[in-house]
Amino acid sequence: MTGETIMTKTAAAVMADLRKIHIRTERETLLKDALVRLFQEDDAGNLTHEPVRFTDGSETHGVALIEGSGGGKTTAIRKTLKAFEPLRENPETGQPR
Repeated sequence: MTGETIMTKTAAAVMADLRKIHIRTERETLLKDALVRLFQEDDAGNLTHEPVRFTDGSETHGVALIEGSGGGKTTAIRKTLKAFEPLRENPETGQPR
């Protein structure tokens, strides 16, 4: 929030500020850990954008995040993927992977 007090803001402005608040949960840590297992490491141990391949190199795996309505699935996925280095910007194209 800015230097304004809550008393001078409209209800809509206060709600907009509240929607920006994000509290990290264990779910996001578990989601990141699941993603880490799906990507290869380079020789230095850094994650790459290359997926780990299973079944004789022909298949990759995915992740399912299941929770009740309003549990924060979309937010957890959005925040985790946005911060997940292997899927961030491709230096060749300047676009997210």
